[in-house]
Parts: sequence; C-alpha cells; structure tokens
Amino acid sequence: MSQAKGEKAGAEDLGIGMIGVGAVANDGHLPGYRNAGLKVVAAADCSRPALDGVQKRWGVDRVFTDYREMLALPEIRIVDITTPPAVKPPQVLDAIRAGKHVIVQKPLSRSFDEARRMVEAAEEAGVLMAVHQQARWIPALLPVKGWIDDGYLGKPYFCLLIQRDYARSLPGGAWKNEMDPFLIIQNGIHYLDLLREWLGEPRLVYAIATRDETTRIKGELVDVISLEFDDGVRACFVNDLCYRCGKGNSEICIEGTGGAVSGDFFSQSITLRSDKLPAPGIREHRAEGKWFPDAFSGPMLDLMDAIREGRQPRTSGRDNLKTLQVVFAAYRSMEEKRAVSPEEIG
Repeated sequence: MSQAKGEKAGAEDLGIGMIGVGAVANDGHLPGYRNAGLKVVAAADCSRPALDGVQKRWGVDRVFTDYREMLALPEIRIVDITTPPAVKPPQVLDAIRAGKHVIVQKPLSRSFDEARRMVEAAEEAGVLMAVHQQARWIPALLPVKGWIDDGYLGKPYFCLLIQRDYARSLPGGAWKNEMDPFLIIQNGIHYLDLLREWLGEPRLVYAIATRDETTRIKGELVDVISLEFDDGVRACFVNDLCYRCGKGNSEICIEGTGGAVSGDFFSQSITLRSDKLPAPGIREHRAEGKWFPDAFSGPMLDLMDAIREGRQPRTSGRDNLKTLQVVFAAYRSMEEKRAVSPEEIG
C-alpha cells in the first residue's frame, strides 16, 4: 500500500506519454510524477502555448499538437490521458490500437456503455488499462485499508464521509461549468471508489441532490448518498459545493465494534482508535505528502508494477466499471426516487 519510487517500478524503460496538459496535469500528474522520480518524455495537446509551458516548467522533451504523432513513438509504453470527458474516448481507443498501456483520468466515461467498450477494447488488445482514481493513494489514508483488514476496527458498521466547499464557478475551463450531471461523476466518484476499496461492493444506493442557482455551474452541487453493504455495514457520503458556513472542510469517520478511524482528506494525518492497541489505544499516522500532488504517482507506479508482474492494476478499467455502476446507480436513484442496486446498471 506504500508509495514506491520510480526506480522500484522499473520506470526507465516504460516511457510515459501524456495526452492533455491542462489544470489536472499541471497541478497533479506532472508534479506528482516528478516527486516520485518519474519522467514524462512526450506530451500532446491542441494548445501550443500549453505545450510550451510544460516543456519549460516540467522539462518534457517532445511535444505534439497531434497526439497520433506521439502514439507512433516506440519509446512510449504508457499513455496518460487527462483530457475532458467529451474528447477522451477516441484518444483512449487510438492509444489502445497503437498497442500502448493506458491510464485514464477519471471519470473513464460519462456513459457506462462507452466505458465498458473501452475496457473491452483494452482486454482484446492485450494491453493494461488503469483509471486515475488517485484518492486510494492519499498519503494520510494509506493505512486505512490495512487497519480494516487486520481487524483493528473490529467489525465495521458505519462510515461517514463529508466534503464541503463553495464554488461559484470552476477552474480548469468552462467545460466543467456546463456539465449536468456534474458533482457525483466528476468529484464524488473519488469518495465512492474509496468506499468500495474499504468496505466492498454496496448492495443498494440511495441519493438526493440539489444545487445553488446563483452559481455558474449547471449540474448538481450538493449530494447526499447512502449506501448499504452486506453484514449490516452502512455508509453516508455528503458532498456540498454550496457551503456558505465558513472555510471548506472535510471529514472521514469509520466506526467499528472494536475501534474507529477519524481525520480529514486534506490533512497529513489520520487517527486510529482500537481495542487491539496498547493503552491508551490511539495511533496517529502522519504522512509527508498530501493528496495534491503526491497521491497522483500511486496509480502510475501501480500500473508500472502491474506491467512487470503480469497482473491487473488495482484501479483497472474492469474494476472501475464497478465504481461507475455505483455512480450511475446514484443518478438513477435521484431520478426514480428509490434505492438502486449497482447491478442494475449495464
């Protein structure tokens, strides 16, 4: 579960090419890779000024305004695709046809059927696909899965995740402001993926949502999602981008019969309270890095290890279809005003 460095993953012969060098690439992917000892050797974007910027700032050797030219480079083994959802699918399929392994910024697609077609294309071509669900590698949260699996919480029964902020408009281009639906598939997907990682597959999903009509964002901006898992485990996720009560904040609380985990997503520490620990039964995990940009190297390093080890990555395309089922179950729940099983999707 730890974050390795590039040399451990054997990154020297797994050249990375990037399609799309917008905000998420500059704020997350590129600095996160640099901190982990990885190098992007080529990048493609339709904006020449954006390409000039990544060459100067990040030292990318070769840049292209046509990503197909970059795909022809034999040294490119992995293609990192960070573009908006509307233009992403043909780029993913072209990279697969070129025989490249791909790692795709979430969401893989805004259509479940389209996402499934991309996953099947990668499987048929014999290349690996990972999805950049980097929240699984948030430094402060890295021990949580192990604590649960090792019984430090006893039997988990409830998880509460809260994320609050205020957004009148969104950075990174007007395309985000125009999205409807918006919040669950573009942001909440991180937290729903984490719930799957920690607690398994939910049986039922119930969601409600609303928005602040004074913002420039068309899609939903507040959602409350309740999830029912097996063995009596329940979870609630509250995501509020209309928060007017002060500074934005986040919270994580996982409760079990023998302990609990608490903290927030953007801090550098998480606290475990457990009956299995010596008195006073409290352990604090402190991490050097933060979600942005340090978690972004995790999915890439895991993909590199998966290539070398002949296995699927943890956030494989096939696995991510299950996260998308939860996302689209939430939207169906909102529309039909009922609890929805993720298995109903697709």
